[in-house]
Amino acid sequence: MIRFRETQEDLLRQKRLFEVFSKRLNVKYKQFSSHSKKYRIDGFCYKNNSIYSWVECKWYSKKAHCYLNIPKFKELIQLSDITLLPSYFLFREYDKWGYILLHDGKNIVCNYTVKLAGGTPEGRAPNEDDIEPLIVLDKKNIVWGN
Repeated sequence: MIRFRETQEDLLRQKRLFEVFSKRLNVKYKQFSSHSKKYRIDGFCYKNNSIYSWVECKWYSKKAHCYLNIPKFKELIQLSDITLLPSYFLFREYDKWGYILLHDGKNIVCNYTVKLAGGTPEGRAPNEDDIEPLIVLDKKNIVWGN
């Protein structure tokens, strides 16, 4: 049996992030199914039936680490390279939200390093790959939404 990493609570939190982000940009959004075999990322924003941007979300209960696993980062960058549309990492830290522009549709614009890191969220069964190589985004690139 395949165990999906996103719970119903995760999906609701993602939805909340998409809501505030899309409102700020005056666009609509679509979340990909957590059962999708096509996409690793969380979804996209669109306007007038045209894709506006690609998005990955992370809800932190404490300080934002701004980590992305390498396959998700690669997918976001490739989607931006192919479609010439921006990619964003959208997140919540405590009671505020923010984002980092990863790719502007032409180039990677975020600063990052690669680090072996990660862990299992409290109350969840550990996965064997919770500690993995991760993209660590530079917090100097954060744009705060509130």
